Amino acid sequence: MIKACENYDLVIEKMHKVIKGLKIHPKILTKPEHKYLHPVFDKILYNALCNLDLITALKYLDLSNLARNYFEMNFFARITALSCFEIFDNTNRNLCKSI
Repeated sequence: MIKACENYDLVIEKMHKVIKGLKIHPKILTKPEHKYLHPVFDKILYNALCNLDLITALKYLDLSNLARNYFEMNFFARITALSCFEIFDNTNRNLCKSI
């Protein structure tokens, strides 16, 4: 389980780097011809943040399960479900289809 926690931490660290890179796009892409890219980067940033929430919730859900702390397990299970719902809802809005 320690190896799994280290892998969660590695993925979370990499996601933080991706998110930092996505946050600076308005400062770099300032020309008028780059204006159409801003909504695309905003959607990518939103999806990255939702995925980070999901990965973090799964990490703490696993840790709570390992500690047999059922109160925290229920809490993080709800956060995981809400994160999944946000991802599906966002995908539904972007594709204009019911999932």
